[in-house]
Amino acid sequence: MGRWIKDGKAVSPVVGVMLMLVVTVVLAAVVSSYGSGISGDMKSKAPTATFKVRVARDVPSGMPGYVVSYVEIKQTGGDPIPTDQLKIVTINPDAYGSKKIMEVLPKSGNTHYYTNWGGWKNGTSPYLNDVSKGYFGNNPAVDFGNYTIASGLTMTADWYNNYPQAKWNATLGSYELNKAIDANAGNVTGFCAMFADCWNVTPGHFVTVKIVHTPTGSVIWQKDIMVEG
Repeated sequence: MGRWIKDGKAVSPVVGVMLMLVVTVVLAAVVSSYGSGISGDMKSKAPTATFKVRVARDVPSGMPGYVVSYVEIKQTGGDPIPTDQLKIVTINPDAYGSKKIMEVLPKSGNTHYYTNWGGWKNGTSPYLNDVSKGYFGNNPAVDFGNYTIASGLTMTADWYNNYPQAKWNATLGSYELNKAIDANAGNVTGFCAMFADCWNVTPGHFVTVKIVHTPTGSVIWQKDIMVEG
């Protein structure tokens, strides 16, 4: 009888140590899982924002003899968002051919056109419409992808009728690149960089504008906009 009591006392500390190790491992796993969950939630959370969007085609510009077409995207509330985390997707149902969708990506260098007063304009529309940062065209500070949009700020993409603009090639699903076909081939204004077949962005008709948060893939704003004209 004494032997059994002695053996029980000898085994007891070993069992205690093993139980402590098991508890430690389980707690470490729980803490790690909880921490990973928090980190994952932080990474996957999309910002929230509201916008007011206008699309106009060939409206008076304020200069005699000139008209302007433009997209104006004004943030009216929500979180500040670096535009290198955004893409803008538009759908133009009136576009000739099968391509109706245009994706506007940050820092994509999507414009190239000539103005008599400013020479060649190159950059990424929509630009930050804030003259304190400078004017669009060879000014990276206002290029889409290089600024943060926030409540009260506006992004703009425009096309004045005296800016040369390539024709839409419905077969290719892009703007014409062959100068033998179109003397203005290779030129894309800011407004046309926003839409498939900008020549057929039609007043009174609707285009769809989506603003997508690319790190999460979330559409943070979307609306069908009637084109003014």
